[in-house]
Amino acid sequence: MDMCTKLKIFQHNKKWQNNLQFTLIDYKRYSGKYSIYEGKDQIKIYNAYRDRNELLYEGGFSNGKKNGKGKEYDKEGFKYEGEFLNGKRHGKGKEYEGENQIIFEGEYLNGKRWNGKGYNGDGFLLYELKEGKGYVRDYYRGHLIYEGEYLNGERNGKGKEYKPHVDYLVYDGEYLNGKRHGKAKEYFECFLVFEGEYLNGKRWNGKINTNIEGKTYEIKNGKGLFLDFNKNNFDYFEGNYVNGEKNGKGKYYYGFEGEFVNDKKNGKGKVMSRGYVIGGHVVFEGNYINDHYLNGKEYELSNGKLRYEGEYVYDLFWTGKEYDRNGNIINEYKDGAGVIKEPDYLFGGSEFEGEYANGRRNGKGKEYYYGQIYYEGEYLNGEKNGKGKLYNKDDGSVYEGEFLRGKKNGKGKLIDKDGNLLFEGECLDGKEWNGKKYDGKGNVIYEIKDGCYPGQEEKNKPKEEKKDFYENGQIKFDGVYFRDEKWTGKGYDINGNLEYEIINGNGKRIDRNDKGQILLEAECLNGLKHGKVKTYFRNGQLAFDGDYLYGKKNGKGKEYDYEGNLFYEGEYLNGKRCGKGIEYDKNGKVKHEGEFINDQKLINHIIFEKGELLFRLDWIKIKIIYLGY
Repeated sequence: MDMCTKLKIFQHNKKWQNNLQFTLIDYKRYSGKYSIYEGKDQIKIYNAYRDRNELLYEGGFSNGKKNGKGKEYDKEGFKYEGEFLNGKRHGKGKEYEGENQIIFEGEYLNGKRWNGKGYNGDGFLLYELKEGKGYVRDYYRGHLIYEGEYLNGERNGKGKEYKPHVDYLVYDGEYLNGKRHGKAKEYFECFLVFEGEYLNGKRWNGKINTNIEGKTYEIKNGKGLFLDFNKNNFDYFEGNYVNGEKNGKGKYYYGFEGEFVNDKKNGKGKVMSRGYVIGGHVVFEGNYINDHYLNGKEYELSNGKLRYEGEYVYDLFWTGKEYDRNGNIINEYKDGAGVIKEPDYLFGGSEFEGEYANGRRNGKGKEYYYGQIYYEGEYLNGEKNGKGKLYNKDDGSVYEGEFLRGKKNGKGKLIDKDGNLLFEGECLDGKEWNGKKYDGKGNVIYEIKDGCYPGQEEKNKPKEEKKDFYENGQIKFDGVYFRDEKWTGKGYDINGNLEYEIINGNGKRIDRNDKGQILLEAECLNGLKHGKVKTYFRNGQLAFDGDYLYGKKNGKGKEYDYEGNLFYEGEYLNGKRCGKGIEYDKNGKVKHEGEFINDQKLINHIIFEKGELLFRLDWIKIKIIYLGY
């Protein structure tokens, strides 16, 4: 048993504490709260958890804390570069995301942004802070995640939160000291699920809108028996709440029924294959600890036959027996270790045979896909790590080389089915990065450098000066492009007349084809369509007329077909129809009038029944799981 596992057991299972030799030094190293320090006044700090040795910080250090100039890192690279005081960001600094893209530059005070400018990752100015006060727009990976008021370097006042990557509004209300606090509304995919008051980040007083079985539930002073919409798996929870958290007995309509402590599954519980609304057979029955299996029996989802019985550590088979479909024992685990065979019916045709430790693939093993070998080599913590071979069943080629975190990383070579060399060099994150490509006859075709093939280097230039011309020879645009978008320059019509001027991505922009036909009229901000926008088809007919916000349709607008007929007018949110709208047929008659969500018509009270009412939904766009009818 490794030290990380010992720590987890030590923290969460009192029965086993006295049987473990676990010292304070072990706790520091394997708890994730301890790091390796190199140096004295100028040091490097590494994450020592599971011996990963990932660089976390380099720079000034005194009195046991970060002091002076330094750099903080995460897995993607730079996270912050600037000044520290007593372990906190304090003074001048820059904050980054992704591949060293600046998202804030200015001054910090006691770890909080204080004076400076915020950017969206592409260098576009979004907001300014003065003495910790301002109206902030925070982006992550190009998506808006928060907009609202800041005071004392934190969310204070009114604001809105959005779900990362999909741009859904999830919270619209008040904040206090960085937490949800005060009157607010909470949403799931534009559907209102809670309206009321928050206290220190928790729902405290208000109503839960579920639209299931016609019920509405209330919570008062953080207590109540009510339905709570689960945003993660499209489910509803019914049970007891204390201090704004699940405590006591409760159940999810399409999943779990059992006991909760402090918002997590703790104690006895079981899961049904088709939930408690529909029924089915037991999938798991046993004991939980902090949302994880502790011990019990696990059954096949498809047929209800026993799959495993025994103990778990963080949902991993630990000490127990695993069965095949015929009830025969195929694997026996002891402290998460053994030579294990994973049946193919559990993993959609993928089968593994090899060494296990700590409940995961660790050591040498082979992976098959529908009976054909797919990979053989080394594993670490359940992923391909080390040396191995990857087989391509389609063309018979084999890649042999180094792997890291499940992908090709490091030196390697690709050989065809006849043993002829096709590639030799280095790979990065699964892609050929530096090396030579061969024709299979020993001849070099070309070389790859920093992930670029011949001719790609020019495409990677972020900015370039460029002149565009109409087919009659008149100049169309003269200026600078940034990431294939017009950035700074002047645009002309087909007769040579000046039409617009854009500076650093700001201003009015008109796009035309080589014959002078207009394609786009748009107001721009930082290179993005922002304001009034019109787009046109190739035949000159208007395609869209409406509002844009930071590159996406937001607000009111109209859509037309290729023949110029209006077929939709209404509201948009984040590029999709969302809100009130009207659809028309080709004769101009109303086809549908009502609410839209994410380009889908909102049709209320869709009932699925077999003899009796099962449940009611408010979306036409849903994911249906096979019910066996």
